[in-house]
Amino acid sequence: MQRLQTQGFDYALVHFDLRGTVELTPRSDLSRLGVLMTSQPDLLNTVCEVGKLSLLDVQHLRSTCHQVRDSLENEPQHRLRAALARYFPGAVDSFAAMLKKCGAVVGGSLVLSVLKPGTWTPSDLDIILPDHTCQSFEAFLTAKGYTTDPQQQIQHAHDYAGTATAAAGRHKFRYVCYRHAEEKIDLCYICFPSPPASHILTYHSSIVMNFFDGWAIYCLFPRWTFAGQFAQNRYHMDLPARTERAIRKLLGRGFTDVGEAIQDWHPEAVSAEDGFIDAYKLAGIWHQKVTL
Repeated sequence: MQRLQTQGFDYALVHFDLRGTVELTPRSDLSRLGVLMTSQPDLLNTVCEVGKLSLLDVQHLRSTCHQVRDSLENEPQHRLRAALARYFPGAVDSFAAMLKKCGAVVGGSLVLSVLKPGTWTPSDLDIILPDHTCQSFEAFLTAKGYTTDPQQQIQHAHDYAGTATAAAGRHKFRYVCYRHAEEKIDLCYICFPSPPASHILTYHSSIVMNFFDGWAIYCLFPRWTFAGQFAQNRYHMDLPARTERAIRKLLGRGFTDVGEAIQDWHPEAVSAEDGFIDAYKLAGIWHQKVTL
């Protein structure tokens, strides 16, 4: 300025051009959601039911804030109780106790309907259990009003893996059917000394390779199951009739086939003994504790 004044200038205009970059990172404000949950405690349960959220979706939703976590704490228990109450009204607790006592597991579409619900309902209840527990378990069913269905047993005896397919190399088992009114329960008694849960891996596809053992729900292929996808079991892909009907039923329920067999997707988990998948070799098995 002094130099300008010596040159006859009384003042000067100075212009500064300041430039920069501002990055805005949005952050979710979930505080109002917590307030809403406090005032409407049943709202999220309705959202889960109407929206057909998977248990993995529920798990993610619970991680948003503590009010949501608390509100949905019993969602897995609620779903499982509702599904089993159809077969054991007023006696779900007793049934869960029998599963623990006998070392039995529930598999099939009922567990799938709890994990990944849809507009469909399970057609029956599949239970796998050790053969030596047959008397106590069937006495329990009889006390609940169930009776054997010999005609169904004869009709479907050869439809199951332990009798007519390569699964006989893994297990020998016998099939028993019980009915009460419109409800049907299929029992698969494992004769070979191996855990009933391992029999799940002889099923026709990954989508039904889930089970409940009285303590927790297990999903052996969560990446596919929660996405509504499945891979077929190589040892059932060429079988006619029952397996084809089962796959068509899955497709009709909105599930999609990823192509190729489970064994091709998970070669690291294939048993060298019989070619089936071994559960202990699978990484990423999803499970959630459920107390009934």
